[in-house]
Amino acid sequence: AQLDRLRLPVDPSMAEVACRTLIGLGRAEEALDRFRHFRRAACRALLSLHRYDEILRNYSDIPFADREARLNLGLFDDVLARHKSFTAVAQFVLVAQGRWQTLADPGWSADQPPQQRSEAIREGLTYAALGLGRPDLLPADSATAPCVLVALGRPGELAESSDPGTRVLGLVARGDLAAARTAAGISASRLAPVVLAEAALALRRAGSAQAMAVLAAIPGPVIDDDTRGAALLTEDLTPGLVAAAAGDRQRLRLVLARLASDRAWVYYSVGGWLGRYALDHIDRDAFLAGLPNRTRAAELARLGDALRAELTGDEAAIRAAWTDWLDAPLSTRWFDYDPSLDAWAAARLGR
Repeated sequence: AQLDRLRLPVDPSMAEVACRTLIGLGRAEEALDRFRHFRRAACRALLSLHRYDEILRNYSDIPFADREARLNLGLFDDVLARHKSFTAVAQFVLVAQGRWQTLADPGWSADQPPQQRSEAIREGLTYAALGLGRPDLLPADSATAPCVLVALGRPGELAESSDPGTRVLGLVARGDLAAARTAAGISASRLAPVVLAEAALALRRAGSAQAMAVLAAIPGPVIDDDTRGAALLTEDLTPGLVAAAAGDRQRLRLVLARLASDRAWVYYSVGGWLGRYALDHIDRDAFLAGLPNRTRAAELARLGDALRAELTGDEAAIRAAWTDWLDAPLSTRWFDYDPSLDAWAAARLGR
């Protein structure tokens, strides 16, 4: 009620708080309409509405908004050029681009805040060792890093992590889905892999009808806490994958069409590239050449191949594609690893 009574003019900090509250209530359009004269508040509303091009046109001078918009559009070179002092973002981009030699050189972190440099250097060396296929170069204190555990074929140990999202992935990898659902709570990003893994289990035990029922059992309310991560791609694909397994390939086609168009920003623009490739709007070479996430390019191409096969309904092609997915070693799939896709592939193969 207080929000409904709020009228301009207000203090900019008050506007931003009110804007965040409206966004949390699912009223981002209203937030933009009310607070568009407060630039930071307007940016938050535009980010929530995924209107990234508009931010680049009108608000590129606001660092957090410019950074988030360019990340979501997959403009990784721009992000490095404009925001390299933001440690987490710079590191993510370097890893996604597969710039292992850069990460192996401590000099990459020269622009980072002094208090973050030592941790950034250690993490950079860890990623470089994995990317180069040189586990002998791993820092001594990196043995329990999530990416290392996955690369070494021990994703179940992620369940021991103190990070809630990482712990959920570990529980899914272990197949402890009841504990995973409890740990996920009402976080959309943490629930996404749990739901797909539950659907995979239902498919394997009781068939596609029961797998479809899993999708209707997601509790509400759910907090949309992840606007661009790999979990969001899983969340988008899940209804289409389950429907295709039940013979409804048109629903998968519609999911992919949305990714190819109005949801192209999903997972730093991976969604758009994957949707276009799966729908045969572009060929494999164009997909591999355009994908900003170079480190996962081969892996995402295999996912695209599986989606293309699902659209044909050709059981032999479907089995071949998901077998190819599972045959890829974890030592090449440690970046943004999602065990629920492995569970789904196994279920489609009847394993």
